[in-house]
Amino acid sequence: MHSDNYIEANSMQTPPSIVPEWYLLPFYAILRSIPNKLLGVISMFVAILILLILPFVDTSNIKGSSFKPLFILAFWIFALNFLVLMWLGSCHVEPPFIVAGQIATAYYFAHFLIIIPVFGIIDNVLSMIAISSHGLTYEEAKVEKIRVEEGEMTEEEKIKAREEDELYEFLYSVQNHTFNHIR
Repeated sequence: MHSDNYIEANSMQTPPSIVPEWYLLPFYAILRSIPNKLLGVISMFVAILILLILPFVDTSNIKGSSFKPLFILAFWIFALNFLVLMWLGSCHVEPPFIVAGQIATAYYFAHFLIIIPVFGIIDNVLSMIAISSHGLTYEEAKVEKIRVEEGEMTEEEKIKAREEDELYEFLYSVQNHTFNHIR
């Protein structure tokens, strides 16, 4: 039993330790981090609805995250931030937790509105550099990829397709090299 259960009820005062279920704590932290009540409620709902714009803000030509180390790093930072928001949602409304909640809320929205589109642009630039270093244009690489997927190739084209696979491996190594320099 929790010790709060033995405190006599006061109908004129809300207990300070009431928190929602664990799966709503991050959104509760977002609600509490905004001083204006109306903007806090709006931001809490926008935090859920912002997930719907994710397909539109990913500007990368490469779909999936296996060839995007910057995106993988951003995802794990976002996951950590989400856990921090969850913890902050269970804390009392006191000065160190208020500021931390505001910072974590700002990162939550920045991840979807700034970080994902910028990393998509960076991935596109790196892929263009990798493709052009092999003497291909981006359009030629796309056409060849479609032909490989449809199976319309001669033996020479199959050899060229293997070279293109090496190109994608090279692209991955360029991004990993860039990522290693960032660390």
